[in-house]
Formats: sequence, C-alpha cells, structure tokens
Amino acid sequence: MNRLGLWGPGTQFDGFDQFFLEMKNRGVGALEMLAIEMKASGSYVSRALGFKSAEFEVLEAELKPEDVGCYDNAAEFWDRLRAELRHAIDETEGGAGVMRSYWSAHQRFFKQLCICIKVPVIAEQARRALEQGQCVVVGLQTTGESALEDHLTKERQSLSGGGTYDSFISVTKFILKSFIDTHFPTTASARRPVPTVVQVLPDGSRQMSDGSTHMTDGSIIEPATPVEPEQPRPKPHLVIKKQQLLDEAEKMNLPASPLDDLIDRLGGPEKVAEMTGRKGRLVRMQRGSRRIKYFERGKADEERETLNVQECRDFQAGRKQVGIISDAASTGISLHADARSGSSQKRRVHVTMEMAWSADKSIQQLGRSHRSNQVSAPHYKLVISALAGERRFAAAVAKRLESLGALTRGDRRAASGGDMSQFNFETKYGRNALKKLLAAVSFDKAPPPGVDFAAVIKDTPMEGFPIDQVHENLTVVLKQIGLLEEAGGNVPVSKFLNRLLGAPVGMQNVLFGYFTAIFDADISQARRTGT
Repeated sequence: MNRLGLWGPGTQFDGFDQFFLEMKNRGVGALEMLAIEMKASGSYVSRALGFKSAEFEVLEAELKPEDVGCYDNAAEFWDRLRAELRHAIDETEGGAGVMRSYWSAHQRFFKQLCICIKVPVIAEQARRALEQGQCVVVGLQTTGESALEDHLTKERQSLSGGGTYDSFISVTKFILKSFIDTHFPTTASARRPVPTVVQVLPDGSRQMSDGSTHMTDGSIIEPATPVEPEQPRPKPHLVIKKQQLLDEAEKMNLPASPLDDLIDRLGGPEKVAEMTGRKGRLVRMQRGSRRIKYFERGKADEERETLNVQECRDFQAGRKQVGIISDAASTGISLHADARSGSSQKRRVHVTMEMAWSADKSIQQLGRSHRSNQVSAPHYKLVISALAGERRFAAAVAKRLESLGALTRGDRRAASGGDMSQFNFETKYGRNALKKLLAAVSFDKAPPPGVDFAAVIKDTPMEGFPIDQVHENLTVVLKQIGLLEEAGGNVPVSKFLNRLLGAPVGMQNVLFGYFTAIFDADISQARRTGT
C-alpha cells in the first residue's frame, strides 16, 4: 500500500499509523471519501462480484417421528451416561479431565446427528436439480473422518475380510462407544500409604511407618526395601456398568456416516466428485449390493490434494454432475458455471449440508460456486434441520449474501449489510440475554420484562403449561446439558449454542426460543434508547 501515496512526504499524514488512526476515528464517511478519491485518481478499482442474480432458498428438513425418537433417545442416554460417569468418578477418586472429554464427545455426537437428519432431504434436492439439467454442489464443514478412521483402525485389527462391511458405519455410534470405552473409569487411583510418625529418635530424627527416616537437616533416608504403593484395582460393579453402557450404545438405532451415505444415494464415487481432506471412505461394491468396502483416497496429503484437483476437473468438465466440498478443501477451488468450459455450463445448485456459526466462513464456501466469468449465478439452498438455532442463522447468512449485491451497485446502504449485530449472538447483547435466561429459569421463575412468554411456548410441548412449571422443566434441561454447573452462571454464548444440541427436540426449541425472545427484547430496548 505504500505505492498508493496515501501517507509520507507531500501528504497529510506522516506515516501509516497516523493515516490509520485518522481513518478509524472519522468513521465510515471518511472511508467513503477516501474510496471516492482513490477511484477518481485511478488507484482503486472495485471488482467485487455481486450476488444480484443469485437465488437464495432456506429449506427445512422436517423431523420425522422416528428422527425425533432417535434424537430424544440419544439425549436421554447421554444424560444418564453423565450421571453414571459422575458416580464412577466419585468412587474411583480419579477421572481428571473426563468431564471435559465428555462434553467434547457430546458436541461432536449431536453435530453429526444433526447432519445425518438432513441427508435424505439433500439427496432429494440433488436428484431434482439433476433432472432439471443442473449441476449440484454440496458444502459441509466437517467430514467426521477422525471418528471413522479410529473405528476402522480398531475393526481392521480384528477383521480378516480386508475392511469389508455389511453396512455403512455409524459415526455417531462410534463417537459414543469410543468415549465410554476410553473414559469411563473402573479402577481406583493408585495411592501410596500416608506415612505416620512411629517414634522420635535421640538425635531428633523421626522414624516413619513406611520405613523411611526423616533427618533433622531435612534429608530423608529411604528404607532398604521401600513400601510399594497400593496397586489400583478394578471395581467389579463399575466394570459391569461400563459393559452395560457399551451394550446399550451398540443397540441404539443411529444413522450411518452422513457423507458416505449421501455419496452412495447420489450414485457413488463414479458420479460424485469428492473434494475433502479425508484419507479414505466407505464405498458400496456395486449397486444393490450390501457389501461395503473401505478405500484409501491417497497415501499422503500430496496424493489427496492431487485427487481433489482431478475431482474438480471432472466436475468442471461435466464428467461428474455432483461435487461435494468440505471446509478443509474449499480454498482456491472454482466450481462455477465457467464460460470457458463448454461441457459444464449448467447452472449450479449449491446445497449446504452443514453451516459454520461464522457467517463469513459460510460465505467463503458458498463463493466456490459463484465466480467471475460464469454464464449463470448459482441457486443456493440452505438446508437446515427443524432444530433450535439453525433456521435463524441460515436466514442471517442469506440476508448477508443478498446485501452484498448492493456493494457493486455503489449503494451506500450496502454498508448495513455488513452489520451482523442483529443476528450475531456472541455480542454483549447475546451474553446479557443468556445471563437473563439463566436467572429467569433458575431463580426468578418469571420472564424478563419485554418478553412475550405466550409466544415463546406457542406450538411447543410447553404450550398451556403454567409459567412456574415451564421454568421448572427448563431447569431440568439446563442441568441435563450442564449449564447450571458453571460458576456464577458465566456461560459463553458459544457453549450455550453447542450444548443446546444435546437437549430433547421439543425442549431444545423452547429454550432457544426463550433465549432469542430475550435477545430481541434487549435489542429493541437498545434501539429505543439510542444505545
């Protein structure tokens, strides 16, 4: 930027620091005037690609009764597992860090479960687009690879079939079983007997019960045959309990790995270009067969990167009509309807399988199918599950994308499109709303001022219940997801949003609706007061 001549000799600013502070302190108006001056002098050209012709659609993956049953059963099991875990930790006097691992596995489990619920809807949307002569791009953030790889590593150690299975593996089930197998404590911690004074010797030293001698100068003489510490012993009833939990987890009806399942529904690797960082994947041997086999996607990172490039070429050339892209492989890849590619100028239908909490990160991935020199803009379909939080966030991303079109039209009002404060919960308003929520549920037993409580519980399992009863039930849910254990109720908003996924579907929606009602009331009050 030094070459632009905005600071230095012959200008109004001695150096960049002074220039930066002036621009920062004078606000948007100064930035606009700077941009106008730079454009007039020819030193600044705006080439941002607008979203004017792109379409945006938010699709809700409705929860079938079996989906709700599966989700609620999983939430109940994780809650019971937490209680059993705390009991085992108390008995064994160990378990340091176990609860941190519990919540980490809990979050990964429910995020994967949310994605699994959307797979049938996404597959149907993709098939419709293909029938209409369009190409499909499916975007997601994570692939669930680490859990899948761990499972396959353990299975291959005991399998002689070369990694052949009868069905796709459930990543969610493995996350659950792996946590129980690795972290459920069954053995008491090793403890060395606490020495007690046997007698004081004439020279002032002390003879201890472990055979050591504590001298007057502070040194310790160990016995010739030191006393061995007490060896840890497994507690039989905890070993039985652990096995019972593993057996119950195995019997749970949990969905298959979402990425492998989706690729299989759309015709397999022969028809789907996968651009992810996965080391391997499970593939059906032939259509209609039950035999599933594990295939590596490359021995090293370089091979997988080369494979992703080839998959991108196959998609852009029209040899494959569906492309799946993850966050890890989205940098620098172009999947648009390129005018230079004669065989792949079909309109792109970009379907989101998973969205990041960050709107900017989501926009970065959506931009893979919306590039310069395209013959048509993409049709974005933001697929969300009927679970708390996702609908509002998807709408925020869509609003942000639509507003970006104004930037290239020189519309000054486009600046408001970059303001995500009304949708971003991780602000002082979001933190304040969460504190009010926890206080209302745990102590006040009444909604904060400005909240329409009847609207919060309308069309939910709590509709028609007395306010006190609703708050009592919400207290149970907050305990279930571990949010009443935080000291002073100081819970980060991100933790609340992540933990919320572990609540039963109905109460999850009540709790999130309550939070957003308080949030909206606070924002409205701030607008009225001009703050």
